[in-house]
Order: sequence, then structure tokens, then C-alpha cells
Amino acid sequence: MRCFLFLAILLASFSAFAQMDGPVVQARLVAENNALVAGQPSRIAVAFHIPAGWHIYGRKVGDVGLATTIEWHLPDSFTSGKMIWPPEESFTFEGTAGQGYTGDLLMPITITAPKTLRAGGHEHVSAHTEWLVCKDICVPENADLLLNLPVAATAQPGKDAALFNPTKSKINKPIAAFVLPDIHFWRAMLLAFLGGVILNLMPCVFPILSMKALGLVKKSHSENRLHVTLGGLAYACGVIMSFWVLALALIALKNAGAAIGWGVQLQSPTFVAILAAVLLVIGLMLSDVIKIKNSFANFGGTVTSRPDYIGTFCTGALAVLVATPCTAPFMGGAMFYAFTQPWPVTLLVFTALGIGLALPYLILTCYPPALKILPRPGKWMLTLKKVLAIPMFAAALWLVWVFIQQVSIQQAVRNQISVPYSDARLDELRAAHQPVFVDMTAAWCITCIFNEKNALARDEVQSLFRKNHITYMVGDWTNRDAAITEFLREYGRVGVPLYVYFPAESGPVILPQILTPEIVAESLK
Repeated sequence: MRCFLFLAILLASFSAFAQMDGPVVQARLVAENNALVAGQPSRIAVAFHIPAGWHIYGRKVGDVGLATTIEWHLPDSFTSGKMIWPPEESFTFEGTAGQGYTGDLLMPITITAPKTLRAGGHEHVSAHTEWLVCKDICVPENADLLLNLPVAATAQPGKDAALFNPTKSKINKPIAAFVLPDIHFWRAMLLAFLGGVILNLMPCVFPILSMKALGLVKKSHSENRLHVTLGGLAYACGVIMSFWVLALALIALKNAGAAIGWGVQLQSPTFVAILAAVLLVIGLMLSDVIKIKNSFANFGGTVTSRPDYIGTFCTGALAVLVATPCTAPFMGGAMFYAFTQPWPVTLLVFTALGIGLALPYLILTCYPPALKILPRPGKWMLTLKKVLAIPMFAAALWLVWVFIQQVSIQQAVRNQISVPYSDARLDELRAAHQPVFVDMTAAWCITCIFNEKNALARDEVQSLFRKNHITYMVGDWTNRDAAITEFLREYGRVGVPLYVYFPAESGPVILPQILTPEIVAESLK
């Protein structure tokens, strides 16, 4: 029915289209630099101006619609990267759901001129683009675009350079003026907050929170409430400020041109080794092999006269460090939005993530009725403390395994029916109309390992792959890989896991970040 509805709307649109004086959407080719330089990359883009109230569709159209397409034509010997598709908006049209774009839109690619190109000439870049623009009616439109670029020994930013840097174009507004009315900002803030709350239940963070709750049991019955509350605030500050440090580091890497993502620091074997050592020491402390005065909350007491607050602050920072191997539900879209926005917006989204992570412990320390549910101290605390050492040892052992995977020369294939991810192989299979299931994963990603064990590696799921002749393609992001980073960015993610199913005859399907065999089976229909 939806297809017939859409065809009826489309056919009814042609009469209105015939009465229009010109195209609804204005499209043009723009360049970041004023010239091409031999052997140097340069960004060009199709710039769309979509009038208020109208929208066009993206690559994923939703229930109905026509996908926007751009076919690039470059001079001989020029090379190009993949086109960057901006995050799509969700909307409804005639009662059906769709995904696409409104307002001003830029779709850039990076082209590289051959080293043999000589200064003094000109080169022509062209593109053919087609789209469907809708409001009360839908109008199919297309354009053949041409850009004439001079060749020079050096290049400077061109007249359209500001379009390629959102902080210098329409986003160059006071943060309150731009962010506060933006529904996408508030959606990202909500998703980041919910993702932070759920992170507390992930296996990488839950032992840390349990340790703090254990210390709180003792404090709540032996110390005044103000002292307990200040400890909670210190923990929250440790969490939020650590997220700020992480965000600023990623922003600096992004501005330096590096490919970034959530958990990117775990692609460093040195960082993994240090984190493994930290968790091992914590496990030894909890099991009383290493004696630290009073408790783990007093960590650092030898260098400060107020060890409880400093130790609790450091525990909040540790919670952020051990949280990075995990991606909770809701986090993926929020993180992608954060990394595509100006730095103040990125910091605000990371702040929302930190508040969500710190909230459960903060409630226990700041809300008196919540403290009443905590049991009284007793010998059971000593037993529980030693029990909590077990996940710490397990996490340290797992990180050692990750370290070995990172420094190992040979990469083990995850199972016999999977093939390593490559852009060329994926394009080849899709051109042959072969269904493909792409699994973007990493050895340090706990969510990925959980999904593999509980869904993807299950016999019933593997049987579905074989029965439907689906190629199971695995992209390993344990170490830095530019092709996988680009794939993640293309599908609105900055970290793993990412699962994309490419049916033989239709567009890609993005699966949730937490999988079950039933979810996978449903997506393959």
C-alpha cells in the first residue's frame, strides 16, 4: 500500500511540476580551494539549497521516497575518496516515515590531482545528481553540474571555503542561538544521557560502580551526610571532567586531520597495557594482596590530606577509562552527531554522557531516602570486596589478550565462513547482487564480543547466513584502519560495533548495537 500511495503522490506531482517556473532545489558545485595543485588533495562538493518547508531524501529513504544520487566525473588520472553523506533527518510525509535533508546541504568528496599535473591550465569536474523534493507535492529534479578549476603551484582557500567548515558558515552563531532551537541537538543530548546511564550496567563499568557502592555502605552509617554528598560530587566531577579531557583530545585529533572515534585510544597498545596494569592493581587491592589504607576510595591518600575526595574523583576518572571499550544503546548516534559538530556542541554532548554515567552514584549520595536502602556494614563487605576483584582480574586478562592481538603479526579469522572487510570486495559483491552482512568490530569492544557470542556466532544465525547465501564480512578495527573508519562515518557512527546488512536488491539495513538471534533473523527477511 505504501508503494501505491507514493506512486499516486508522485504522479499527482507532475501536473504541479509542469506549472513551476524553475527547479525547487538549487544545486551547484563548490570547491574549498581556489586552485588545484599537482599531487595534493582538495575538497569539492555538491551544495544544495532546499527552500523552507521542502525536503529531499538521502540514501536511506525510509518507507517511501527516492534516494538522492550523485555521479561524479573527474579528469583523467584524478582519484577520489568516498563522498561524505551528512547525518539524515527523520520526518513524516503523508503518514509515512522518511529520512532525508532540509535547508542548506553540502555533500563533499576529496579529490587528488596526479603528480604530473602542470600549473597554468584548467581542469573540469562535473557531476550528475538526481533527487526528489517534497512538500505538499513531490517533484523529481536533476542537474548536470560543472566546475572549472585552475591549476597552480599553490592554493589558497576559495570563496566557498567557509561552506566546508561549519564553524565558519551557518553554525557561526552564539551557541545559545544555534543549539537551543535545534531538535537534533536535544535528541543527541538525550541519547547521550541515556547511553551514560546504561553504561553503568555494562560489564566494563559495573564493577567500578559496585566498588563505590560498597564504600558508600560503610560511609552512610559512619559519616555525616554532607561528607557523603561531597564524595558523590567528587565522583561526578571526576567522570565529567574526564569526559571533557577525552572530548578535547578527540577534537584536537580531528582538527589535525586524524580519523577519530569512540574507543580510539584503545587502538594504542601502550594505552591498553597501562589500563590492564591499572585494573590488575585494583584487583590485587580488592583481594587484599596489596594493602592500601582504609579502602580503594582512599587511593592517593599519601599525596593529599583529603584522600577520600581525591580518591573518589580518581575513581570517576577510572570509570570513564574502563567505559570506553563499551558502546551502550543510544550512544552511537549521539557520538556521531557530537563529532560532526563544532567543539562547544561536542563538549555539551560529552557532558550529557558524563552526567548519565555519574547519576546513579550521585543519587545515592545526594538523596537521603536512597541511602536508607543500603544495608548496614558487616563481614559480608569483606567477602563482596574479594568477589569484586574477580571481574577486575578478568578485565585485566582480557586487555592482555587485546594487547597480544594488537602486536601480533598474524590476524586470526573469527570463524571459517567470514571474510575480511575491504571496500573493493564489498563493492564487487554488491555489484553482483550478492547479499552481504558487514560486522564492524574490535578485540577491545566488549559489546562486540557479547554480540558475537550471543548472536552472530550462534548456530541458528550462521545457518541463516548459509541458507540465504549471505557473505559474512568482518571488519577488524582493533588497530587503526582508515577504510573501516570511513565506513563507520558513512553510516553515522564513530565507533564499533556497527552491523549493516546489504540485501541483494535493496538498500542497506542498519541493525541495533545490541543483538539477539531474533533481531538478526528479522533483519535478514
